[in-house]
Amino acid sequence: MTEPRDMLIAGDLGELDEDALAAFVSERRWYGSRQHTVTHARVVAATPIGEDPPLVVTLVEVGFQSGAHELYQLMLGLRDPGGSAATTIWSVGDQEIYEAYDDPRDLQSVLAHIRSSTTLGGEPGLEFRSAVGADHFDPLPGNPRLAGHEQSNTSVVFDDRMILKCYRRLEPGINPELEVLRFLAAHDFAHTPPLLGWFAHQGPPLDTTLGMVQHYLEDSQDGWELVAAALRDGRADELLPSLGGLGAVTGQLHATLANERTDPAFVPEEVSPEGLALMSAALDELTADLFANLPDDPALAPIAGRADDIRERLRGVSKSTGLGRKIRVHGDLHLGQALWSDDQWHLIDFEGEPARPVNERRRKRSPLRDVAGLVRSLDYAVGAARLHAGADVPPTWLAAARAALLDGYFAVVEPTGLLPPTSTMTEEVLGLYELEKAVYELRYEVAHRPGWVAIPAAAIESLLDEPV
Repeated sequence: MTEPRDMLIAGDLGELDEDALAAFVSERRWYGSRQHTVTHARVVAATPIGEDPPLVVTLVEVGFQSGAHELYQLMLGLRDPGGSAATTIWSVGDQEIYEAYDDPRDLQSVLAHIRSSTTLGGEPGLEFRSAVGADHFDPLPGNPRLAGHEQSNTSVVFDDRMILKCYRRLEPGINPELEVLRFLAAHDFAHTPPLLGWFAHQGPPLDTTLGMVQHYLEDSQDGWELVAAALRDGRADELLPSLGGLGAVTGQLHATLANERTDPAFVPEEVSPEGLALMSAALDELTADLFANLPDDPALAPIAGRADDIRERLRGVSKSTGLGRKIRVHGDLHLGQALWSDDQWHLIDFEGEPARPVNERRRKRSPLRDVAGLVRSLDYAVGAARLHAGADVPPTWLAAARAALLDGYFAVVEPTGLLPPTSTMTEEVLGLYELEKAVYELRYEVAHRPGWVAIPAAAIESLLDEPV
């Protein structure tokens, strides 16, 4: 057998134990297909990026009984025994091949390659690109540590200066997050941490984005934490001005994303009734299935027989005209995607909903869909504070918070021509997206967190009772 060090340095991983690889991948938080039976896991591309210590960027194909497969990214390294068993893939003699993103002791070489905009290998190979001057990486930061507990990706913080985000499940084409961040940087949008660089795989089996590096906001607090703490501590009214600011920053984001006349990936387009009708049809199908199988829960009683009301509301708006324009949007905007730092808001995580295909996440949508995500997040923060923290949130606070957010947003966006032509139509379209979010939330809570079903159920009841 080839020595494991020689295997990694050469990028020749044909002897890697595929059963061990399949077992490792299928147990990761970021693995998204636990409902399928895995038939194989094998390395389909491997590019060494360092020899001391050895590191290899690896693309792994995971196959299923159905004949389908998915591709995932791993960073393989070599260490002496005694590391975390959770990150060990294969023990060979007195060495361990391990997953280096999950145990990020040796990842400085990724930053070094980005700093120098290195190209490694032929085809397939890796392209590392810096978005800033090399001096931004000097001195090269160290002290890597995992950031949080992400569900679909892995992020590593270096010296509290930079954050490396590794995309795990891979699809062809540029990642929407990198695409949007590059656009925002080119248009001088100041409310997202600056993009410092990225790296990508080029050649068979696919061209795809592997990861990117941004400036790290060391002393930031995300919007969910900020709102939850204020609600628990009885400081809810103090938040209203900052929520107006969040609305304004979201408006600035949309105005920036709409400021393009040549790139077809970003040029604004009219929202068509047909597009809303397709969304309504998909939601109608979900509603029929969900409401036919609602559990017997008192919190669900007020909406248990209202599937037809939801369908009628969806059909009414989707037949309208004058729906405004659609643009590239954040795609998964909520309070947790907004960071409060130095008395201002910064928006993060622009890849959209990771469970959806890349081509769907790159679609243009009404900007009101992002706004609906923030509004629903505020409602969730209030519901969580009442249900699980025993907070005495004033009954009028949510309406005041929603109004502050929307006032800040509309003040920025109304001059852009993105919104429907009347405030009444704007509220109807926004209500449609809020209803869409609430139905998906209800499906999730019924399946995973029954103790939370009251939050989306109350929202659905309220939205259906609003006059049209």
